[in-house]
Amino acid sequence: MSDKKIWFGTLYETSLPGTSSLYQNCKMSWVPAPDTGMSAGTYGYSQLIEYENGGASVVSSAGTHRRYDMDWNLQEASGAQGLDLIRQYQQKQWGNGLIFWANPMIFDQNVLAPALAAPALGELGYDLAGPAPAAGVTQYYYSTLNNYDQPRRTARFSMPAGIINRIPTGANHIQVVAIPPTHVLWLGFSGVTSTGATVAVRPINYDGSYASITQTTLLSPTGATRMNASFSGATYKAVEIFMTGTTTATASLDLTSSMGQLWPIGVTPVLTGNHIPGQGDTGLRFSDSALPESYIMVDQSGTPRHYKGMSTSLTEVVRSAWA
Repeated sequence: MSDKKIWFGTLYETSLPGTSSLYQNCKMSWVPAPDTGMSAGTYGYSQLIEYENGGASVVSSAGTHRRYDMDWNLQEASGAQGLDLIRQYQQKQWGNGLIFWANPMIFDQNVLAPALAAPALGELGYDLAGPAPAAGVTQYYYSTLNNYDQPRRTARFSMPAGIINRIPTGANHIQVVAIPPTHVLWLGFSGVTSTGATVAVRPINYDGSYASITQTTLLSPTGATRMNASFSGATYKAVEIFMTGTTTATASLDLTSSMGQLWPIGVTPVLTGNHIPGQGDTGLRFSDSALPESYIMVDQSGTPRHYKGMSTSLTEVVRSAWA
């Protein structure tokens, strides 16, 4: 966060990640942080069933989505241009794609979506929006015991034979993380390469073009190191994360966990420690209007003063499953 502002905006002309271009009308911006704090709820399906014999049962979804309720108090109009900018995003003036943002409340936690942070959540029915090979999950198994709060289950993925650095054709297989210009994104993926596969990171430059793909080195699920790769917001405005092959042969990959954190440029975080559950999202849509309300007030000297206030909500759009 820079001077109580949030890095916020669009990266794609459509709802499908993986389509960044030099010629798209997309824009990431600093917008004012909510003045009154922010409500960030997690929502899913839940139904209480009561039986005639007095018993009860609860049916609920393992998967959830996030909703952020934001409010801005009245501000001087000269300092509230960001509120007009938020309204422009709601009107889709900067592309029809999903909204991506960097949530400063989770910078030092895990900015990745829950199902990427712990891929075995898919076994429980969690909607695994994020990186995945075309062939998807083949099985789940118990992870080796560890001392770092790693998920107890690991997901095993398989990929058909293909070229090195194959980019998923289904955009729902790509996890996107926005990077503020003032911060560095640190990433780490804990798992085992069974045959020629890894987790790849493709940075997006500020002009919308793509930088070269980085094939990350997988970390040991039983080791202490949680992050081993970094991408600076001074160079990139976001990254795409997906699984890919490192050879042209059929590939498979066992992934236990993933972590991502945002730290100010020049700060080296502690790269070891316990796994932290994912608290990020997979892209947002405005779920109500974002109309700034304008007020004109006259001070004691008779000078008119222009104020604006606004409230809006953003809801996570969970895309289809990995496979």
